[in-house]
Amino acid sequence: MDKSSEHHEEELKWILEGVKDKKDKFAKIIMYVNSIALCETLYIWIHSELKSAAYNGEPIIQNRMVEMYNAHTDEECKQRIMDQFISIDSTIRVLVATVACGIGVNILNIKLVVLWGLPSTLLLWQETGRGVRDGFFGLMLCYAFKRSVSKPCDICRSNRKFQCT
Repeated sequence: MDKSSEHHEEELKWILEGVKDKKDKFAKIIMYVNSIALCETLYIWIHSELKSAAYNGEPIIQNRMVEMYNAHTDEECKQRIMDQFISIDSTIRVLVATVACGIGVNILNIKLVVLWGLPSTLLLWQETGRGVRDGFFGLMLCYAFKRSVSKPCDICRSNRKFQCT
């Protein structure tokens, strides 16, 4: 296992390169984060770095290759994003999301699930199962940087333990 840091600019550069180089041929990725604020930060960073390369063709909403999904996403956008993302020929290659995404939805062709920070709840561990539901090969990548590992999980916190055992 390699060390990872909290510096998304360094750690997630490969996603930017993949979207730029491969466009709609880049593997479909869902990146789970632990907060709405972090979801928004990563989404804005990816878009600001990619600029026009964040679109597969003309810069219109239907051509976006990067989207964001969390509890603050309005219902109309949630529906548009899910309809597009579950499609086999989806333009969306990277979906930055919180646990609000994917509950009750079967998305078949996700090739990579990225966890940015170690999940603090068991619910997010379930989200790693979002990948490869089509029966083909896929990966889960977890960036478990020090700050995300040093906090006790929800189970230990509820049992008033300050360290996980």
